[in-house]
Order: sequence, then C-alpha cells, then structure tokens
Amino acid sequence: MKYELVIFDASGTLYDLKTEKVFETFFKLLPELKKQGMKIAVATNLGKKSAEKFIEDSGLDQWIDHLACADDAAFKPAPDMLELIMEEAWIQPENTIMIGDSLADMQAAESAGIDHCLATWAGGQNLDGFVPSMHAEEIEQLWRLLGVAN
Repeated sequence: MKYELVIFDASGTLYDLKTEKVFETFFKLLPELKKQGMKIAVATNLGKKSAEKFIEDSGLDQWIDHLACADDAAFKPAPDMLELIMEEAWIQPENTIMIGDSLADMQAAESAGIDHCLATWAGGQNLDGFVPSMHAEEIEQLWRLLGVAN
C-alpha cells in the first residue's frame, strides 16, 4: 500500500523518553518519505507549546506538514486529532497510517478508520487484546512497511 499521509505519535515513537532525543533513524526516514511524496504529521497528547518546541528543537520541523495536539482536539484514544490532520491534509483514511507506541494511539487510528502500526522499538505496552494492523519492533521495519527504499 502506498500511503499519502503518515501520522506519528511523538513521545516513545519519534522521541526516546530515556535519552530525551529523537531516534536517529528518523533523520533518514522522514526526508525519504517526503521524497516519495508523503505528507508527515504528528498527533500528540502534549500541549501545543510543548509539541511545537519539541518539533522545532529536534530539527524535525523541516519535514512535519501537520501537527495536532491536546490544544486542538480531544486526547487520544479519541480519533479527533487524526481526523483533524486528515481534513487539513485533504487525505482520505484509506491513504493514511498512524504509527504509535500506545493502546490510545491504536484505538484512535482504529476509530478514525486508518491503518495503524504499533511501534515497540522503545518498549512495549499492554494492548489489552487489541490487535494492530501492523507491528514494528525496529524503526528500520518502517522502511518496508511504508514502501520506501532503505
């Protein structure tokens, strides 16, 4: 499947909570996604100021097309942030994927009608029996899942 929009969670997905830094692989993956014509977004339960500071300070701002956070819509697991991003990007659910590390991320994606990939490269979370449509234990697996060359 060729996605047009990739939505990432921030904490625990793009950002390593232990080192307080962006996982290095994303500095290679995000530009490649952009070259492939994909739009990139972040949906986070952080507040707007914290989310914007994270994106700017990390250097990811050059690749992020859309941001939705707790100040914009209901907290995940509500689908509101994802729906807001898809509306702003003019992209349909069937052309969108959410990549996140939590049950709330997966439930938000499911409710929004989009594919979801559980990211466990920073550790796992109990999904209480929820089965994501995809699973990536290593960031490098995203290259294949998203259909881009590594």
